[in-house]
Amino acid sequence: MELVARRQEMLPAKFTTKKAAEKALHDDLRERERGTWVAPVDLSLGDYLEARWLPSLGAEELSPATVEVYRLHVARIVPQLGAVPLQKLNRNDIAVMAAHLACAIAPTTGRPLSPATRSGLLVTLHRALGDAVEAGLLRTNPAAKVKRPKVRRPEMYTWPAAQLAKFLHATREDRLAPLWHLLALTGLRRGEALGLQWFHVDLEHGRLSIQRQRALGAHYAVDERATKTGKARVVSLDVDTMAVLRRQSRQQLEDADEWGEAWESTGHVFTREDGAPWHPDRVRVLFQQAVKAVDVPRIRMHDLRHTYATMALRNGVRPKAVQERLGRANIPLTMDTYSHVLPDMQESGAELVASVVRAELAALENQLRSQGVQLEYRWPREGPFCWPFRACWSRRAESNRRPAAYKAAALPTELRRLARAAHSARPTSLPSGTGYGNRRRLCRPLAQPRAPVIALKRSTELTGMSSSSAMWNLASSPTGSST
Repeated sequence: MELVARRQEMLPAKFTTKKAAEKALHDDLRERERGTWVAPVDLSLGDYLEARWLPSLGAEELSPATVEVYRLHVARIVPQLGAVPLQKLNRNDIAVMAAHLACAIAPTTGRPLSPATRSGLLVTLHRALGDAVEAGLLRTNPAAKVKRPKVRRPEMYTWPAAQLAKFLHATREDRLAPLWHLLALTGLRRGEALGLQWFHVDLEHGRLSIQRQRALGAHYAVDERATKTGKARVVSLDVDTMAVLRRQSRQQLEDADEWGEAWESTGHVFTREDGAPWHPDRVRVLFQQAVKAVDVPRIRMHDLRHTYATMALRNGVRPKAVQERLGRANIPLTMDTYSHVLPDMQESGAELVASVVRAELAALENQLRSQGVQLEYRWPREGPFCWPFRACWSRRAESNRRPAAYKAAALPTELRRLARAAHSARPTSLPSGTGYGNRRRLCRPLAQPRAPVIALKRSTELTGMSSSSAMWNLASSPTGSST
C-alpha cells in the first residue's frame, strides 16, 4: 500500500473552542469558493505605503509634482496609522485619523490644516488602499465610505476690459510685458507660455502650437513635459499679439548681441537677459509686484486666464471655441468653471429670441391686415395680470356693420393653431365671473360674453409667430382699455 502525504493548511489564528474553529474554517472555505479569499500577510500600513506603494508609482506616468504630493501625504498618514496591520485596518481607524487631522497644525504655516489638505490626504489613502485591493492584499477598501471634508471652490476674481487695458498700458515697458499680454489675450496657462519655443510660433499665419509646458517639480525644480491634457493644440493670434511677439523677438536678438558667447540659446520665447528660461515661481512673484504697482484689484496670475474666458463668453464666443482655446477637457467642465457668466448670457439670449419673435409677429400682423382678418382678445376685469381667456377671430365684411363669427374650420391653419394654444395657455384657476367657455369652443361671437369683459381689439399679423409670444405682447397692454 502506497502512502500519500498531503500538506495541510492551518488557519492563522487560535480558537478557544471547537465551534469557533469550525465556523472560521467554514467562512474561509466559502470565501475561497466565491473568489474573495485574501492570503494573510504580516504587513503594517506604514510598511505598505513606504516600501511598496510609493516605489510602485514610478511605473505610472505621473508628474514629479504629483509624486511629491503623495510623499507629503504619506508622511502625515504614517504617524497616525502606520503601526496598524494593513489587513486589520477599518473605516473607524481612518475616521479617527481624519478627526485628528482636523485639529492638527501645519508646521510650515502654524495654522490648522485646510479642508483641501485634509481631503487630499484621504484621497491619497483611498487610492493607496485601492491599489492594495487590486494587488490582492485587501478584500475591500476601508477608506471607501469615509466622509471627506467639504472643500469650497475659491472665489474667482477677474478684471473687466477697462482694468485689463489699464494694467497692460501701465506695464508696457516691463520686460515681461509681452508675457502678460499673451496670457491675457490667449488664455494660456503659465507653464504653457513659459514652455513656448520659437519653432512653435507661426507669425506669418498667426498661430501658436502649444505642445509643452514648464512646471514646478519636486524640491522647487523645474521640468518640461507635455501639456496638462497631454494633447497639443493650436491657438490663433490677433494682430496686436503678433506685433508684441515680433517686438519680443527683436529684444532677444539685442540681448544675444549684448551678451555674446554667454548668451544661452534655449529657443524659448520668454527668457531672461542671458537667454535662460524663466522659473515659473519667479514669474509669479514678478506678476504680483506688477499688479501691486498699478491701481487695479489684486488677482492671481492664473486669473488672467479666467479674465480671457469671461470676456470671450460675454462677447458671444461659442463655449466650444473657448474650451478648445483654453485646452480644457470638455465643455461641461468649462461652463461649470465660468458659471458666473451664464446669467448675462441668458439675458442676452432671451432678448435676442424676443426680438426675432417680435419681428415675425409684426410681419404676420401685416399679412393678416391685408387679408381683412382681425384678431380680438377679451380680458377679464378682475386684474391686469390675467392671461387673455378667449381669443376670437372675425372677418369684417365691408357691407356689414357687425362682424360675423367664423368657425374654426374656416380659419387659416396658423390661426387655428394660435387659438388652440391660447386656450391651452389659460391660467389653471380663473376668477369667478370671467365667462370662460368650453375649452373646445375655439371661437365664439363677441356679442355673447358670460360676464362683463373688455375686448382688446388688435389687428395683428401673426406670420410664423408662436401663440405664447403673441399673448405675451398682448399681456403687456393694460386691462380696462381697448385699442
